Amino acid sequence: MQPIFLQPNHNLKTLHTSKIGSIFKDRRVLMSLSQESVATQILVNVKYIRAIESGDYSAFPARVFALRYYTKYANFLNIRIPFFDLYSMNADHIQRENKYSSALS
Repeated sequence: MQPIFLQPNHNLKTLHTSKIGSIFKDRRVLMSLSQESVATQILVNVKYIRAIESGDYSAFPARVFALRYYTKYANFLNIRIPFFDLYSMNADHIQRENKYSSALS
């Protein structure tokens, strides 16, 4: 029997998600909170807090987890940035997004 993979087979981190993650991290630090304390307060595994702050959603078992935890963390920090849905993007689109985002930086 072949294993079933729930995640897409392309990268789940882009320059854009990294920038969003930096906003989350900066807000958390401004609030004088550790990743562990946030995880405890919002009842989310600390590895998912780290994933959001690094912009790398490959840590999540599926899109629904990434979306839920992102939303929960954003609400906790009072951040109003919509979820950047890498799961619906194809690999070519992600490569273009990274290429053009880095050219603008």
